[in-house]
Amino acid sequence: MNYARIALAGLGAFVAYFALGTFAFTLPGMKNEFMKYPAVYRSQEGIKSVMPAGMAAMFVAMLVLAVIYAMLYRGGSGLAEGTRFGALIGVFAICSFDHHCHDRLILDPNSWKVAIPVRLLNAQEQKEFQSTRMNSNPSTAAAQKFKGAPALYAFSQVYFNAHHTVALVYATHWCGGLCGQGFWIAFALENGKWKPLRWNATTWIS
Repeated sequence: MNYARIALAGLGAFVAYFALGTFAFTLPGMKNEFMKYPAVYRSQEGIKSVMPAGMAAMFVAMLVLAVIYAMLYRGGSGLAEGTRFGALIGVFAICSFDHHCHDRLILDPNSWKVAIPVRLLNAQEQKEFQSTRMNSNPSTAAAQKFKGAPALYAFSQVYFNAHHTVALVYATHWCGGLCGQGFWIAFALENGKWKPLRWNATTWIS
């Protein structure tokens, strides 16, 4: 394994990564979008404070990718081998991220309180509720059990930024048939309290 070439490859990838990133994130459209949400994105001063650690971590990451590429290289066209390697890394990154997007957590109904009546349903109860909205003649027991319930609501895991000052949660509600809605809810931590952020284009409805 040629360590000098690996180091050069890592350095080249590092420079290319930051060059493309700098170009993309300083475009007027991107820059203006960041400025709309000062509670979400770091200020220039905040970025400078973490830049050294971020650059060092990224350089190490590029070196690791260069080492893996060298270990997997089978000879032949560098372009073909690089394309194959890049595709594999891309599929890994997408699938590993997507896996966590479908995690499900079980809530303890005794651990939190809300101002309106809420009932937490298990998988079987969700099917029972759906049957009251999908079937023209639902069972009397199920209809009585969920009498007055407006919809079936679901919430994702809460996602935080690195400093736990911004939170995102995905919510959906289903009211029968094609009646439903899904939307992201964003919060910013200000003065010790979570306040909702008004983000656009984060919802669907049918």
